[in-house]
Amino acid sequence: VEGYPHRYIYEDEDIWFEVVEVDKENDSLAVLWDDHINWEDGERFGAPDREGIEFLRSEVEEYEYLDKLIEERDSLNVTPFEWSVIMQTKEVVVKDFILAIEEAELVLGMRGSNDDFVQTADGSICAREF
Repeated sequence: VEGYPHRYIYEDEDIWFEVVEVDKENDSLAVLWDDHINWEDGERFGAPDREGIEFLRSEVEEYEYLDKLIEERDSLNVTPFEWSVIMQTKEVVVKDFILAIEEAELVLGMRGSNDDFVQTADGSICAREF
């Protein structure tokens, strides 16, 4: 998995952000919302709106589905090394997206607590199942 910064672009959803390392010693990260112009409608991307936040939440849930595939890994013809890289990437993307969701909620003034996500015993972050 590549180091920071990580850039995520979802043009159709008007989401364009980068997660950067602020303090490497403390694993401190920050979200930078790009201010590029969407050439289709002339709007600037910036922080996502409520619909964009819901889109990011649905992406987290999609990535969390990989945890359910672990029993099927052998039938998928995925080597242990490939599976390791897939899961490392999943952990990083989920971590970045949760940070982006939290930051977007702060920008929109809708941030209280992020109860939709939990940290598991092994330290990974996953979507709470309802």
